[in-house]
Amino acid sequence: MGKSLSLNQLSRRRRRRIPHERLDRVWALMETVRFCMFTTWTGSRLRSRPMSASLSRDENVIRFLTDVRQHKDEEVRDFPQVCLAFADSSNQKYVSISGHAQITNDRKMVKSLWSLPAKAWWQDADDPNIRVITVNPEDGGLHGCAGTVQWLADRFAGTSKPTDCSARFSKREVFAFRRQAARQ
Repeated sequence: MGKSLSLNQLSRRRRRRIPHERLDRVWALMETVRFCMFTTWTGSRLRSRPMSASLSRDENVIRFLTDVRQHKDEEVRDFPQVCLAFADSSNQKYVSISGHAQITNDRKMVKSLWSLPAKAWWQDADDPNIRVITVNPEDGGLHGCAGTVQWLADRFAGTSKPTDCSARFSKREVFAFRRQAARQ
């Protein structure tokens, strides 16, 4: 079994620049999938639920409509660190995003995010129970490639070699990419 690394050691390893093609793949996968498992912490356990994501790459945020009467609002308020897991299982591609979430009652934003899936929960965008959760990505990973299932089997058997099937990125790298893209 490999030796455990501290968070500082992991952070130093992540400082390498992530090619913009990889970040493009992250945003493209999230855009394609649109639904993710939104995980919060209750103070004693993790809770996940599927939610429809609205992406704003220009602002580097992911937004969700939520109902103030549900538990997740209290959980986000008390423990704002969340995890989002997007999965395109048919193509074996996965994105995991960790970040800081914030809840607002921005009625203009509610109207701008309103879409057909929201009608499953509320009659219209004027429902006073609708809130917006905004997640600012801080860390994440892109996982998967052709043959991932075989690679995992080989990994458990101890016969696999490192591949480019997974990549981690940090907030620093996301912002570095945004600055680099703005200069082009």
